[in-house]
Amino acid sequence: MKNLLTLSVILVLTFFSCNVDQVNPSEDVFDLPVYTLENEAFAHEGRSAALSMDENVCTRVNLIANDFYKVGFVDFAMAYDKIIITYKIYDDWSLVETRLSLVDNVNYMDFPMSTSGEPMLDNFEYYTSHQDGITEYSYVIEQDVFQDNYKFSAFALVEGYGINGLETMDAWGFGNRFDLNNIATYSQIYTYKCGAKYTSCIEIDDMEFYIPLQPSTSGTFPEAGTNSDDVTLASEQSETEGFLDVELNFSGFPKKFGNSTLSITFDDLDLETELISSDGNLVEFFESFQLMDESGNLITLLNDKHYQDGNFVWTYQLPNSLFADDAQSITLFVRLNANLTLTEGDGLRVRNTMERMIDISICGALLGGIE
Repeated sequence: MKNLLTLSVILVLTFFSCNVDQVNPSEDVFDLPVYTLENEAFAHEGRSAALSMDENVCTRVNLIANDFYKVGFVDFAMAYDKIIITYKIYDDWSLVETRLSLVDNVNYMDFPMSTSGEPMLDNFEYYTSHQDGITEYSYVIEQDVFQDNYKFSAFALVEGYGINGLETMDAWGFGNRFDLNNIATYSQIYTYKCGAKYTSCIEIDDMEFYIPLQPSTSGTFPEAGTNSDDVTLASEQSETEGFLDVELNFSGFPKKFGNSTLSITFDDLDLETELISSDGNLVEFFESFQLMDESGNLITLLNDKHYQDGNFVWTYQLPNSLFADDAQSITLFVRLNANLTLTEGDGLRVRNTMERMIDISICGALLGGIE
């Protein structure tokens, strides 16, 4: 219900974080030739299906021990604002320790390296010593902004049965060698190839405003809508309508951004007609919400035909055409309408109150897919 000054109209819009669409992971697995020995324990051909792949994974590389045994995989995933690198090995092996280095530069020399060009494991950013028998471990690395490409070097000390019985071996994620005389390797990831594997959210500042109640005070924020507005409804002027146009300017989208969702929590958005009585007067009141693109084309309209009303959560999938040509900034236009009609009584003076839009955001994903 509306608070009254004689009659006060309140509408609060709340924009909040988005739902995550995930896509199926790549089926690509980069395999070295499989070495099949007489002992079946070493014959791992066809066993990749035994190690599950999370839906956010966009690249999987083999984990190779002693440059010979394929003991498992290293998965690279992107989800929300995180990079997740996971070691997964077969049940007849176990992780003793893992060391990981991640760089976001095209130059592999950014890895911790000695003057002779060998990786310095003691200086890798991430290190864990594992308990006996562990076969899976993940490093979760928060990212403020995702880069176009990464390189990671994944080392593991593994224990398992080799030719000489129970052995401890050095294992590396399959990739490019640091040096031809060294088994140490690193892998390169181009994030645009990861498809819609993670979600990025762009937020803008909160806004406080008043929705005008009459044409003469209507307009574009902040030229309009910065002060309270009042109007008198009477038999000779029984209806009034006002609007406020608000620009929502978003910037900082990554390239190949799309599949985006605008999510809004509405607090007391009266799409259905409200009946408000005061001192023998009866007023019908309703509101509407329009969303438009930069050219003024209507994207969607919420009015009395919408199935929700009052306090509700509304999400809307934005068209990918808004981000054509790798647009890294867009402007959406919102028009908020307020309509009041005096249906009974001699007259009533009404005044609006301050409203807000807070936590305004668009969330979406990288598009592209594995090539």
